[in-house]
Amino acid sequence: MSEQVYLEMNYNTFLKLCDAVEKAAENTKNFDDIQEIVHLVDFLEDEYERDSRKQNLNYQTWKLHEELFRNKEIYHHHYFYNVSRVFEDYEDRESLKWNISEQDKFHLICELIDVFKKEDLVDS
Repeated sequence: MSEQVYLEMNYNTFLKLCDAVEKAAENTKNFDDIQEIVHLVDFLEDEYERDSRKQNLNYQTWKLHEELFRNKEIYHHHYFYNVSRVFEDYEDRESLKWNISEQDKFHLICELIDVFKKEDLVDS
């Protein structure tokens, strides 16, 4: 059984880690080891970019919520965040790119209905 762990790091730490891995590739003579190290660097860069996009999305969502709240256009922040999470799940699916099929549209609507149903049950 495997366990997933998330480690936070700043950009400087990320660059130092990539530099160390690249130096290891320079000092390695075996082609297979070099290939594995190059894949590791690519993986690290992809993960860092994915995490940066997610943090940016969270910040943009927070900023939008604050603006709506300040303009008194939104009052129920829990609805906002729960609906936002449903849309984020659909945005995270690389294959969709918001070209949602009819079946996926149906599932998206069902998930949104479930969000409001759950909230209504909790509130009552």
